[in-house]
Amino acid sequence: LSKFVNPLRESHYRLGYRRTSKLVVSERHGHKKRFIDIGLYKPGTHKVEDIRNCPVQLKIINDIVDFIKHKIRDYGISVYDEKKRVGLLRYLILRSSFDSKSVLLTCVVTEKNLQVLRPLACDITNKFTEVKGILLHIHKSQSNSLLSLDEDYETFLLSGKDHFYESLSSLSIKYTYKSFMQSNYFVSREIYNSILSFVREKSFDCVIDFYCGVGLLSLLVAKEVKRVIAVESVEESIKNAKINAENNDVRNCEFVCSRVESYLNEVTLDLNNALFILNPPRKGCDERVLKKLISMNAQNIIYVSCNARSLSRDLKILVSETNLKVEKIELYDMFPGTNHFESLVFLKT
Repeated sequence: LSKFVNPLRESHYRLGYRRTSKLVVSERHGHKKRFIDIGLYKPGTHKVEDIRNCPVQLKIINDIVDFIKHKIRDYGISVYDEKKRVGLLRYLILRSSFDSKSVLLTCVVTEKNLQVLRPLACDITNKFTEVKGILLHIHKSQSNSLLSLDEDYETFLLSGKDHFYESLSSLSIKYTYKSFMQSNYFVSREIYNSILSFVREKSFDCVIDFYCGVGLLSLLVAKEVKRVIAVESVEESIKNAKINAENNDVRNCEFVCSRVESYLNEVTLDLNNALFILNPPRKGCDERVLKKLISMNAQNIIYVSCNARSLSRDLKILVSETNLKVEKIELYDMFPGTNHFESLVFLKT
């Protein structure tokens, strides 16, 4: 495939580009002193590496995290101990809009302790006007998942709003604390522009966007085609996608809440001059999705991937069992300073 791969497209920003952070809160005790660590697990361990002033995060996120660290000590807020299964504060999830600078903060806690957490929220919003909303996500289970896996989990709005909006091109997109959003705003914009150029060049009638999230890419390409069908399994994302379509006056998008493999088994699609866009999570596509695309004789596919291993596996299936051929591969430095990159693969018969 090397002859189809274009040179890596570098990020506009090498530092200060990451606008989403999912951080573990931990503590350790020294001589008459309590140390709070907020950061990431060291690889292969459950020991937290404090990432004070992380150079790849937006400065506002670093500042908020440092402020919270001091307030945990000031208010004597207990931190969850995964061995003893006690403590209140487990994780922090921060996301920021690059254009408006709005920040949404979610505190993952073991119980709804408003007596302790409401003063913390007031201090944060008084200090940082950029923080437009603070939420509490109750995570009672003993699992190490970032968010609760319980079906009856609860999330409460502690302060402000439970969402923010971000502009891209002529669109205004609503994001909540659970919505997928790319970490690097500028690189993701380049990827979307490349897809848009391809759609314009080929003059497709229909785009079928699988794993569509809150519908950003679906709404972007909707201006270039007659119809868009967008599928996503997360109900909240589909609700937001429909809101985004209404807010942006886009009327030719159909958003479907379903697992992609289930959707493909339930419908018959008109593939005349159609383009499939696949943008799955890191694990790649379910093999049933690929097999169904093969049996349907899909003729045009764009595959967006952040995991070269799962991408290679899925491309091998698609190319070896069909007349599809790789037209080109574009690589994007979505995560500068790491060995991770985003791939954009164009396939056609």
